[in-house]
Amino acid sequence: MKLRTTLLAAAMTISSSQAASAQVIISYEGLDRSAGEDLYGTVQLSFNGNTGNADYVDLGLQAAIGVRGDAASGHWLRLYPSYRLRRSEGANVVHERSAHLRHSYVLSDALSTFSFVQIQADESLDLDRRLLIGGGLRRRLIRLDEGGLEVGIGVMVENELLDSGATRTDLRGANLVAVQGTAGTVGLSVTGFFQPVLSEFGDHRVSLLASATVPVSSQLEVGVSGYWRRDSRPPLNVEADDAGIRFVLRFSAD
Repeated sequence: MKLRTTLLAAAMTISSSQAASAQVIISYEGLDRSAGEDLYGTVQLSFNGNTGNADYVDLGLQAAIGVRGDAASGHWLRLYPSYRLRRSEGANVVHERSAHLRHSYVLSDALSTFSFVQIQADESLDLDRRLLIGGGLRRRLIRLDEGGLEVGIGVMVENELLDSGATRTDLRGANLVAVQGTAGTVGLSVTGFFQPVLSEFGDHRVSLLASATVPVSSQLEVGVSGYWRRDSRPPLNVEADDAGIRFVLRFSAD
């Protein structure tokens, strides 16, 4: 059994706005880069703060606990808990908790299924509970030594319960594009998501995350990641767009 733990600490974040970010997609793609056969684990920590003209603090925690079978079994099960807190001027602007359970089954070298259940809450944005249940197919279009290009197409049922007691249920697409590779010693990763309401494509969520890391030693990497996310129907009066850049340190141990 191989157990791998990774700690990712964001030393600084440059954001487009300090207003509350929209309730959009949470990406877990980067947490599985160290996945090998059998049991593995990853922990990712981010921190950003400022005082003076703009007083805020932003904390984030993501983790992955996974079991990946060998080529003969084809099964891959992982759980992703996450937590994020953003406080500004003494108030919780974002207080998000979520848990995502995902299963994949490898059908061939290039094709696999995915199915998932996710529950999310953020009372600071009037979201008492969001439940997602869905699945689909994921296919590798281009293979590279350190990754390649993959696309995923699927559907999911989304049920939201607001603090006011109002509920809403939608059928959304669960689509993604993921690219991983290297340029010399630089590890590169780009992930994009598109989740439209199938009956009204104008109601959609879009996310794009790109990262680059450079190894300093066998256990330490430094890097930078940038993200842009948009929710066409954000809760309350939060901004629809959210973007930023993070400088990161990544520690790995087998």
